[in-house]
Amino acid sequence: CGVAAAAAGAAWVAVAGCGGPPSAAGGKPGELPPMELGNPGPGLYREVVPMPDGSALRYAVAVPDGFTPKKPAPLVLLLHYDYDGPAPPPHEGAELAEAFAPGLAGLGAVVVAPDARGGDWTAAANETAAVWLVRSAQKTFKTDPKRVAVVGLALGGRGAWDLSARRP
Repeated sequence: CGVAAAAAGAAWVAVAGCGGPPSAAGGKPGELPPMELGNPGPGLYREVVPMPDGSALRYAVAVPDGFTPKKPAPLVLLLHYDYDGPAPPPHEGAELAEAFAPGLAGLGAVVVAPDARGGDWTAAANETAAVWLVRSAQKTFKTDPKRVAVVGLALGGRGAWDLSARRP
């Protein structure tokens, strides 16, 4: 496992990677079971998916050109920055995915970027949604379970640091 973080003024960026598939029991107690997401072709998509707890999750998914489940790709969870109000604007993560696309392109990774569900990324509802989205993306895209990274900018960097420390 590896974790790296950097601060530049008020901005934080954190990156973490760890290996291993989820346990057969589904991970930590209370973790929602993963489900198949839509599997679009290459490109950036803004999606809304019902979670097993009955709530809806807005997220963006970027599928790299040439992606095939026959050659599992890395998976990147991208956590967005702070927002004003009780919840972020719809598909806030998509804007960050577009901004990070040039830097992540060389990885050939599937990128998922959920919207926070209120509060910051350390809130239980956001952690549950982020972990569920990663597990669901792993199931859908057959990504390489040993190449998963969490990346965030500003508030998302704090969330990436917290999430990777508690959910390697």
